[in-house]
Amino acid sequence: SDNSSATDEDEDEEEDEEEEDDDDGEDNTDEDIGVEYLIQGEDGDGELNQELAPGDARGPKKEITDIAAAAESLQPKGYTLATTQVKTPVPSLLRGTLREYQHIGLDWLVTMYEKKLNGILADEMGLGKTIQTIALLAHLAIEK
Repeated sequence: SDNSSATDEDEDEEEDEEEEDDDDGEDNTDEDIGVEYLIQGEDGDGELNQELAPGDARGPKKEITDIAAAAESLQPKGYTLATTQVKTPVPSLLRGTLREYQHIGLDWLVTMYEKKLNGILADEMGLGKTIQTIALLAHLAIEK
């Protein structure tokens, strides 16, 4: 009788899994349509939906493209202080010195802040993201 109860439990688990699979199938259809709609930016007729940004005939896709282009233009063009125009001085509150790439990163952070743009400071571990962030805060404490 122990074997029959184990078999019954296995069958119950299989039925439960099948029911869960059925539930997931229903939700995915709605989700797929929503994602497709967002990616294409079209309404049901296949025409570009301009009603998403009232008063602006360009629509949100154009706005995002413009913001991305502005952020791209702010990227440092070189890898050293000799090849990059850095206008932000190292804050006097900061004890010690920044490496060249950290100073370039600080300038980029300050520029992004001034333009009210978001950015992600990312590189390999141990290259100084924390000190660049502290330098940005020191700059803001002095300048603002």
